[in-house]
Amino acid sequence: MSGLKVEQIDAPTTLGEGPHWDHNAQALYYVDIKDATIHKYVPSTNRHTAVKIDGAQVSFVIPLDGAKDKFVISVGRNIAILTWDGESSTPTDMKYVSSVDNEKEVQDNNLNDGKADPTGRLWTANRRTAFDFELNGVEGHPDGMTIDTEGKLWVATFGGSKVIRVDPANGKLLSHISFPTPQVTSVAFGGPQLDELYVTSANILLSEEQKKQYPSSGVTFRVTGLGVKGYPGQPVKQ
Repeated sequence: MSGLKVEQIDAPTTLGEGPHWDHNAQALYYVDIKDATIHKYVPSTNRHTAVKIDGAQVSFVIPLDGAKDKFVISVGRNIAILTWDGESSTPTDMKYVSSVDNEKEVQDNNLNDGKADPTGRLWTANRRTAFDFELNGVEGHPDGMTIDTEGKLWVATFGGSKVIRVDPANGKLLSHISFPTPQVTSVAFGGPQLDELYVTSANILLSEEQKKQYPSSGVTFRVTGLGVKGYPGQPVKQ
């Protein structure tokens, strides 16, 4: 990856997360969980827009298949359908469709991440270890991840300042990319050829001294020159 380039595409967020590449629209969507804001970035025009969601934290945004300007989002413990034109700072409409953990003792719970696969299946863990951070000497904790067309995982390291590429078949560390922030949160492939990596980060759990040391904390980055390709984000099927 000798031609690797890391560039900033936006101003810092508080807790950037959930990057989703809409290949049809050639646009990146992501969220600021703490600010309850959904962001849209169009690389071809370098245009950035955002919409504020009233209510609790927003942790993911995924386009609704076959429905123009409609997205499935989380709002706290709720799933909602958002109607947004991608330009306005306020949504056109939002309807709650489901909720989880309504019991009194878990009222502080929030939905975290969400993704749909090409067939609409929901995936969960089988508790098999694909990669051990401690054994490989990797700092931080695993956060968001994605997979490339070679079957290798790209994993954000929260507290580790890196995105690592690992082989889940044998648990080996293949390579890493360093970022000017400790809190790297999630990753997604994008771009016309799906050979760019978009990386979100956070500006939380840092001392005032660290915030001065890492002014790019909370920024979303674009990485080019990887030499590999990934897959586009999948919409939620109705």
